[in-house]
Amino acid sequence: MCYSACVFAFIGGKYRFYAPPSKIGVHRFSAGSSADTDADQVQIASAAIVNFIREMQIDVGLFDRMSRVGKDQILVLPQPELEKLRVVNHGRLTPEWSFDSLAGITYLKAAQQTWLGTGEIVLSCRERQAIFQVRFDAGDNADAVQDPGSEHSIGFGNGYLPLGEPLARVTLHDNLVTAEFALSAGQIQRLANAVNVGYSARLANSPARAGFTIDTAGPSSEKISSFLNSCEH
Repeated sequence: MCYSACVFAFIGGKYRFYAPPSKIGVHRFSAGSSADTDADQVQIASAAIVNFIREMQIDVGLFDRMSRVGKDQILVLPQPELEKLRVVNHGRLTPEWSFDSLAGITYLKAAQQTWLGTGEIVLSCRERQAIFQVRFDAGDNADAVQDPGSEHSIGFGNGYLPLGEPLARVTLHDNLVTAEFALSAGQIQRLANAVNVGYSARLANSPARAGFTIDTAGPSSEKISSFLNSCEH
């Protein structure tokens, strides 16, 4: 159980996990004494709490939930609401999707930090062909991913589709693997509607896999659709 001030300690963590039957409960904050309850100090305290919530990439709706019950009550938030407000992020920070350009070529870049490391994707367009580049820390599997016998796949949601041969040799620098592939028409169609996109390599002579996923829900999906439309035209 994590109630009251414990919630501030919990959301101060970068990667926040939840396992039933855990309980996370909030209530309206209160001053330690009546002398501290003037309007100015309440406003300052409220602003500090809201800023902290935003800093930790949590929906400010959490502050609204805190305001719904008195200081002597507890509002226990169900798991779906904890996930919606990003009080719980299951070890994944908010992904960053952004457009960039170099030498007249537009790129759509994405990066997402997780408790397992950071995955990066760069989408580009060459002669109306969508190019899928990945970069991630493969740790102890880095050399195996680079092996020509590895099988490469692109992930959509919970499923994967095989990628063709890399467009260039898979490179390795300080355990960071970089690989580049051309996407098929079917893969492009799946990409436009996926809730996440990822990469997976089945290591040579092994059933083990290495890879990562990046979330695409929300405004990110609009950026992906915009990029794919521009690539087709």
